[in-house]
Amino acid sequence: MKPRAAERRRQRGAALMVVAALLILGVSWFALAAVNRSPVQSLERDVITAQSLRAAKQALLAYIAQDAARTSNGSPGRLPCPELLTSIGTASEGDAAAACSNATEVIGRLPWRTLGLDKPLDGAGEVLWYVISPGFQGATPINFGTPGQLTYNGAANAAVAVIIAPGKALNTTIDPAALPGWCPAKVNQHVATRLTPPLAAANFLECGNATASYRDPGTSQWTNDHAIVITAAEWADAIAPGVNDRLQRQVAPAMEDFRTTTAVTRWGQSFLPNASTLVSAGQEPENNNLCGNWGVWSGMPPTATVASGLCNTNWSSWSSWGVDLGVSLNFGGCAPQPTYLRCTYTVLLGGVAPSPWIVATAPRIGYSFRRFDPATIVVIRNGTPVINAVRNYSASVSSADGSATIQFEIQFPLLSLIDTLEVRVPYADDALLADARSAWYVNNGWDRYTYYGVARAASSDPGFNTCPPTCLTVNGMPAPTNDKRLVLVLMGRPLPGTTQPSVILSNYWERQNQSVGVIYEVGAADAAFNDRVAACPFRYQNALGADVVLCN
Repeated sequence: MKPRAAERRRQRGAALMVVAALLILGVSWFALAAVNRSPVQSLERDVITAQSLRAAKQALLAYIAQDAARTSNGSPGRLPCPELLTSIGTASEGDAAAACSNATEVIGRLPWRTLGLDKPLDGAGEVLWYVISPGFQGATPINFGTPGQLTYNGAANAAVAVIIAPGKALNTTIDPAALPGWCPAKVNQHVATRLTPPLAAANFLECGNATASYRDPGTSQWTNDHAIVITAAEWADAIAPGVNDRLQRQVAPAMEDFRTTTAVTRWGQSFLPNASTLVSAGQEPENNNLCGNWGVWSGMPPTATVASGLCNTNWSSWSSWGVDLGVSLNFGGCAPQPTYLRCTYTVLLGGVAPSPWIVATAPRIGYSFRRFDPATIVVIRNGTPVINAVRNYSASVSSADGSATIQFEIQFPLLSLIDTLEVRVPYADDALLADARSAWYVNNGWDRYTYYGVARAASSDPGFNTCPPTCLTVNGMPAPTNDKRLVLVLMGRPLPGTTQPSVILSNYWERQNQSVGVIYEVGAADAAFNDRVAACPFRYQNALGADVVLCN
């Protein structure tokens, strides 16, 4: 029996050794698997982070592209504010703040709900953060010349916006190594108040990303942030179609309505103003005075405002006449005031109701988008306005120099020798700013990024031309292509190899659009052509397949 017992003990011992060996092998296998799984998991987290950043960037570009085309948007191209730092855990989480500073950069979590995204998480399960540059929150002006002012990877003015994946919380204060120059401070993000509003950027972001010098640092012991940027060129490419859409839907029709309505009722003639000279030194798009010029029908738009003082359209000469002058009234003359022309009369004979005429002339009206309403003329007797005193108003525009002359009759009531009489004739004001459809265009300086062409037949100096047949042509538009009275060509962002400022049109516009003349071109945007064109009239088919004509 003993030998059998000994044998069993030997067998059990061998079995235990086999089990121990298997356990050792198993532990080793799991340990090896864990070691091998770590870089795989890290790679998976990086993939999730990269996908989340790309999706956020695409959503943000799509948002501003759509927002740029919104009719009610007074500042196309504005960026949504970040989420408020106090919104975490509330019903407003994920919503863009209603307002934020336009003068300084603004940081917060990405407004994912506003962008139409699910909550955007990086590979560590953290919500993405977002920074916008000064100048992009919506205060005017904002246009292709608005610079991105964010520093990224050490380069100043490199970005319009930065989207940052914060990664898991870090504590780099325990690392004895010296910080690199681009990382100003060590952080300990393992704080109990990390998710307590208002959030602190330094509890999520490290190094420059917490101190306004943003970067995607790559592999580093000091930060695990990852970042992606929107450059000024990407921003410009995103909003250009929407801006051009509004040129076609709003600005071109507003200009055409000036021709058919405002110019006719206020100046007695249907016309579009002449263009501003472009091909001369000092008149580059960036420096152009935007004042229309005699004999110029293609160039920069004549959109200089009254407030700019560049194109004087105030009343510059005047006179008064009538049978009553010298008998019952003495014309004391007129004197320019800051906002109006002031004319005075002295009563010579009481007990009469005189009705003198006033004639006034203003320069450059035929070369400007100006309007004048005779209802704004004020007649004052002894400090009190006289109601319905202006009648028989008429106006005309000279084809020789674009000046406009108005005349009107004043019907005074019965006068006495002690009366003081005054007539105030306001200066013409800005028609495009007064039109809600085009105010955004002028206020944001988009006129400096637009080439303007008008058929001579539609100007204040048509000569013997009529449109049709002497109109402008836009190749590539739906037929007929040769019936355009007005053309607006929006330049895109500067293309490689171009130099600005410049008097050479090819540095701003491409192909046929770089030639001063009566033929323009529309086409698909690509690496060598990014012009966009609006015109009047413009034909298209709506969603129901019906033909529609804008500003016909």
